Amino acid sequence: MPHPSLAAVDLTAHQRDGLLIDACGVPGLDGREVGLSRLVSCARAPAMRAAATAFVGNHNFQSFSANPRYTPASAVRNLIRCDLKRSSSLITFIIEADGFLYKMCRGIVGTIVQVGLGKFSPGEIKQMLARKDRRMAGMTAPAKGLVLWKVSYNRANRASKP
Repeated sequence: MPHPSLAAVDLTAHQRDGLLIDACGVPGLDGREVGLSRLVSCARAPAMRAAATAFVGNHNFQSFSANPRYTPASAVRNLIRCDLKRSSSLITFIIEADGFLYKMCRGIVGTIVQVGLGKFSPGEIKQMLARKDRRMAGMTAPAKGLVLWKVSYNRANRASKP
């Protein structure tokens, strides 16, 4: 039985993940190294930012999860922030949510990169979310550079909830 002082407290988590991509090179889909500097120079930053914005909000992220053998009770997550920053050869993707599905951040980042390369338009993100099918979304970005920056817990009193 939980301690009585904890019984009336609800902990909600907010996580911030990031993916750092160095323009010096990352493994490509075929396993060979691809110079991302070539990709970055071709990428359309305004389109990438528009795509990132489309992910913000309360959505079902099944299309961006990559574990077909596991079905979570709910694939709905609330993305609070999805942003990208560029500093010389480094692109930093910052994704903040109330939780993440398996490979969700990598699926989001891979899709945003492909928007920047012209494979998808920012307007297609909403359709990808609605389809709830991983095959409809973009590539999964490599895990190299993925960092969990912060997990914060907000205390909320259950008794005050309606």
